[in-house]
Formats: sequence, C-alpha cells, structure tokens
Amino acid sequence: MSCDLLTLSALSYNFKQLISKEGQQMKKVSVDIIARLGKQLDETPVKSPEAKMVSTAEAVRKLRGSIQALRARGYTLDEIAEILSEGDLPIGGKTLKTYLSPKKRKSTAKKTVRKRASQTGGNTPATPKKLPETRPAIGFEVRPDRKEI
Repeated sequence: MSCDLLTLSALSYNFKQLISKEGQQMKKVSVDIIARLGKQLDETPVKSPEAKMVSTAEAVRKLRGSIQALRARGYTLDEIAEILSEGDLPIGGKTLKTYLSPKKRKSTAKKTVRKRASQTGGNTPATPKKLPETRPAIGFEVRPDRKEI
C-alpha cells in the first residue's frame, strides 16, 4: 500500500509540474494584498544616485579632475591614494596610477602586417606561420573510396 501512495504522490508531483508555468506551482494572491503592495511600491522614494555602487576604477575616473588638480599642487599619487583611502575609497598609489593611465590599444593583425612590410622594404608580404604537421588518428587508416559497396 505504501508503494502505491509513493507512486501516486510522484504522479501528482509530475502532473503539477506539467500544468504549472515553468515548473513553478501557481499560487493565488488576495486582491487586498495586491492593492497594499501597489500602494507600497508607489510610495517608495526614488533611489538616490549616491546609493548606486560603482567599481574603484569607475570612482577614479569620476574623480580624475580632482586628482589631477592635486597632482598640479604637488601631491604624489601615494599621498592622493592615502587621502582617498581615508575617505572610504581604499586604493594604493600603484593602482591609482594604473587607473589614471590611458588604456593601451590592442594591436591588430593589419598593423602587424603593415609594420613587417615596412621593415622589409614594403613589397614582401609577411610570411605565414608554419602549421603543425597533422598525423592520422591511431587505429584509423584513410583509404580511397571503392566502387563496390
């Protein structure tokens, strides 16, 4: 008898999975709860931009002008990093230097080919890389097709 109950409960569970939306059981909610939640959402204050979290790199980018002004007044990056760290933006001088330095552009294949061509006189194309030799798979021999099957 317990096996039959187990089977019935498994079938019931599978049936609920089939008829529910995306495998979740559909729940009913009172209209009063919906009205209360709607009112609560409408009364929720606008989130201030200050509450938004940004990365340390983004914070340094936003403070770039102020940091450059301090550099012009004689402060080192380590001293500026110490000031920022005391003001709840923990950062080191080397990291600050990295975030303030302009991003390096990745070289493209076209630039590399042009550079090689200019170094060799401009008329010779760049030599292609040598591809590794391919070996047949172990235990498999490639044979020509037969006319008969």
